[in-house]
Amino acid sequence: MQTTSNHLRTIASRMITLMLLALLSGASLLPWGKPAAATSGPVFKTHTVQVKPVIRRLKIISFARSDMQEASAKANPVLFACQSNTDPRPVLCYGPDQIRAAYGVNDLLNRQITGRGSSITIIDAYSSPTVRHDLRAFDSAWGLSNPRLNVLAPFGVHGSDTIWSAEVSLDVEWSHALAPDATINLILAKSSNDVDLYKALAYAVQHNLGDVISLSFGENENCVDPALRHAEHAILKEAIKKGMTVLAATGDLGSAQMTCDGSGYQEAVSFPADDPLVTAVGGTQLFADATSGQYIRETAWNESDAYNKATGGGYSKMYKSPAYQKVLAAGAGGRGVPDISLNASVNGGVLVYQSDATTHKTTVSIMGGTSVAAPEMAGILADGVQMAHHRLGEINQALYKLGASSNYSQAMNDIITGDNILVSSGLSGYTTGQGWSPVTGWGSPRQAGTFLHDLIAGG
Repeated sequence: MQTTSNHLRTIASRMITLMLLALLSGASLLPWGKPAAATSGPVFKTHTVQVKPVIRRLKIISFARSDMQEASAKANPVLFACQSNTDPRPVLCYGPDQIRAAYGVNDLLNRQITGRGSSITIIDAYSSPTVRHDLRAFDSAWGLSNPRLNVLAPFGVHGSDTIWSAEVSLDVEWSHALAPDATINLILAKSSNDVDLYKALAYAVQHNLGDVISLSFGENENCVDPALRHAEHAILKEAIKKGMTVLAATGDLGSAQMTCDGSGYQEAVSFPADDPLVTAVGGTQLFADATSGQYIRETAWNESDAYNKATGGGYSKMYKSPAYQKVLAAGAGGRGVPDISLNASVNGGVLVYQSDATTHKTTVSIMGGTSVAAPEMAGILADGVQMAHHRLGEINQALYKLGASSNYSQAMNDIITGDNILVSSGLSGYTTGQGWSPVTGWGSPRQAGTFLHDLIAGG
């Protein structure tokens, strides 16, 4: 018995030593498959949320470690036939260089504003065993440096899901593309139920993880347990007190959401984007030079005919119009979404690298959806954290102040064409117009540096 006891003490001592060495070296400790201790708390009714980036497969390539090292030395801003002004195949697409140029992020990078010292937290679900490889492949292809990526599964890992795996790769790669030196915290919920995603968000806030938090998922606001809504709003208040900025995608079904039983559509906005403490991010179709990225114009994202998708937007029936939206036209009703928008169309989508854990082949895909816009905006705001030398906190007050100011046309692209009428829903939807609209919000950043400067000054 004494020998066994001594043996156990030796093992425990070695484990503690290894953990301390790992922490000192900056390594991430991943609690895969090891759930956190059970805690008592309220029991909520659950509902599955939607995360469906629109994916168009482009090419399957072999991308071993040696290939990645070689690719980084030969990085080129144009690698695929879809990056073409004359004959984009199969549709138009953009890499990091083009998106950075279109929204003026290159000017920030040239001034060494790269998100250094800031952190982005991404909430997703299920396991993503290839995310590190995917990010290395993406970085090598485009000549980007690898960031610090912390992967946490605080409540254990419970299986995988191909759509969520694609979302993880998209979120990590494109938040990184616009803030290349920001730390990325990927927090994985154990399932796609709203309760589990709430727990992951609460974990991030309670552990103060992330200057900016990006949520690329949502559900019909009518389907959320009121007790869960109240609990999440309380967590968002805590996030704001800590200076965190929380972004959420508005969804890809236009003015509609799926009914709670999934049998059809109804006019509704998406939770958690509807919460007034969240900055709701909608989608545009970006027209830019396919090689240089020079901005040409944007319209509201609506690909109803090709993909049965359009940017989410409308008015909440759960939240009244918040004080910062009093600058909008009278009679708007409830909290309007989105607040801001970025590129989200598939024709003009972004290139994403995703690996197969079994074959080790890497698929390059063109992806669209407001789940592209949200992590991109997280990257821009992480750059803003570096600019400001502090967290930006809840930005809606400053954003709406900017929208109503004389600086608006210098800082923002006003999206004045298009609508979010999802044809298959049978709903009327909304159209854009000058200034804010329930389709694209205040539009997109015209020049990221000017936008961030005005946002910081108005905060």
